[in-house]
Amino acid sequence: MTTPPREHPAPRALATATTRMRRALVALVMAAGTVMGAAPAAAASAQSLYVSPEGRGMLCALQAPCTLATAVTVARAGATITMLEGDYGAQHLTRGGGSAAAPIAVTTRGAANLTRLEVHVPHLSFSGQRITTVLYVHPGARGTTVERVHVDGGGSFIRSTDVTVRDSLFEGGTAIDAIQVKNSRNVLVEGNTVRNYDEVRGNNTHVDCVQVFESHDVTLRANSLRDCSNSAVILSPGAGTGSSGILIESNFIQGCIVQTSGCRGGAALEAREPTARDTIIRNNTIGNGATRIGPSPGLVFDRNLVQYLYDCNSPMTNTIVYSWNTAVCAQPSQLGSNGNRYGTVALVNQAAGDLHLLDHEHARILDGFGLEPAPADIDGDPVSPHIAGADMPPAGAPAPEPGPSPEPEPSPEPEPEPEPEPAPGTLTAAPDGSGGDCTAEPPCSLTTALASAQPGNHVALLPGDYGSPTITAPGGTADAPITVTGADHGLSSFGKLTLATPHVTWSSILTRGGIATTSAAKGTVLDSVRANTVGFYITSADTVVRDSSLRDGSGGDGIQVRGALRVTVERTSIQGFGGAGDCLQVVGGGNVTVRGSALATCGGNGILLTSAPRTVVIEGNSIAGTGRASIDAREGVQVTLRDNTTDGTVLQ
Repeated sequence: MTTPPREHPAPRALATATTRMRRALVALVMAAGTVMGAAPAAAASAQSLYVSPEGRGMLCALQAPCTLATAVTVARAGATITMLEGDYGAQHLTRGGGSAAAPIAVTTRGAANLTRLEVHVPHLSFSGQRITTVLYVHPGARGTTVERVHVDGGGSFIRSTDVTVRDSLFEGGTAIDAIQVKNSRNVLVEGNTVRNYDEVRGNNTHVDCVQVFESHDVTLRANSLRDCSNSAVILSPGAGTGSSGILIESNFIQGCIVQTSGCRGGAALEAREPTARDTIIRNNTIGNGATRIGPSPGLVFDRNLVQYLYDCNSPMTNTIVYSWNTAVCAQPSQLGSNGNRYGTVALVNQAAGDLHLLDHEHARILDGFGLEPAPADIDGDPVSPHIAGADMPPAGAPAPEPGPSPEPEPSPEPEPEPEPEPAPGTLTAAPDGSGGDCTAEPPCSLTTALASAQPGNHVALLPGDYGSPTITAPGGTADAPITVTGADHGLSSFGKLTLATPHVTWSSILTRGGIATTSAAKGTVLDSVRANTVGFYITSADTVVRDSSLRDGSGGDGIQVRGALRVTVERTSIQGFGGAGDCLQVVGGGNVTVRGSALATCGGNGILLTSAPRTVVIEGNSIAGTGRASIDAREGVQVTLRDNTTDGTVLQ
């Protein structure tokens, strides 16, 4: 039998000193209200922790604050963390978190400034902070709440579930979205002000007040959104998997109120994404830019005030339209039916973003189409079913009685606020156009329109098949490009389109035979272009492909960039290019950026760099289901890879 070793007690003096130290530590921890050694009665009370930029240790007490990351790690569910005044720099919270029933509240005492706040842990509630670069809610940060926060000069990225952004101010950003919601579910964006988000010439970054894609059950309610260079609200395709359950109600929505080099204007509301399902857009007041609405499954566009309707065939009900795209039609097809009518309203101060009505009677509609309005307006007042827009009479005012809708005026002289153009002039083209002046009646051919167009002009394409032309014309300039816009939903289509004209932006067209640019087509922009069966072949400098969709090729690449300089591909979906085709291939050239795009199910690589292209940035893309590598960048020179999501090999 083995005799167990005898334990030798510590010397009495040492044991006594140790006991004293333990007792002192327990007393200090209990007094500070921390999680260490707390008595059962203290555990039942709310925990209060304090943090500072120079915090240290684990006590997290007012007189001995810790760091924010430490406090979040040690805090119990239901605790309150107070950020003391100071500059906290970049904070990455990766451990700890609260619970759905008892979130951890992170508040401020004095001005608490952060350059960057990235949250990876669940059920934190932030209020009172100022953030100057990025707020990022990562997938693990379920249940995050952001309330009364000032995002000053930065943007925010929501990538999680059960997220609320409420009563906050977003302003002054450059080349970044204010609120971007992607791969998220059950998100509420309510009561916020978003303003003054600018682009940078030559940067080609898509700047929106609110952008939503690949997300479900997202509500935008009672926000004031304005002066964002691309769109105030946009529903985008992302990887093409679609969004569902988007509710946009009781908002003031404006494009660029004053046209500047940083805010040139795109759309106030862009909701033409066909992969979005069950979208409800109701009781909004929309001005200072185009309202773009296209049919999608389950779409409701009801009781809105629309200052400028871009597509004359937009589906809508109970809506008042001030003006529309007269280059395309004399009158929108839905006016005079389904409760829709022409009219104008007087607003309190549109230039300052105050879209409250001076006279609610001007927004009266005929409640004849049976859809439910929003429950409350932008101020929380109950909504009348007989008034369109986001502003109702204050609670307690006499409710308007239903009355007859004013007779629609078939061809009023609208005061259109079309998408801003550097120089006046709209030309209208049709596949069989024969006119010489390129007016709506009669239209001219596309060749005639582009030969006649001056820098800054707009060419509106009527529906039809334009064949397979080679476009050679003087073109626009870098500061005043020519814009060619097709009828929505692929109604303006091409076989193969060959571009040899500089500084032309092509938007909302469909091609079945692909698009090829020559070196003469410097400054080409392909915006919201759809390609079926054949992709894009880019050899021109300063070319941008954005918000476009390429599908179902057989043997070729989705996009091939060959020998070109300064090319950007962003927020574009490339899928189903079989055989040995790569989703995107860069051959030589340099200064190429591939950003925020979705590439999937291509027989070759997701992205292949070959023949030593220089200075390539590949960031924020989703790449899946490729036959070879997700990214093969071995032949690239000065390649940056960051924030990409892949399910295959990345070679560098």
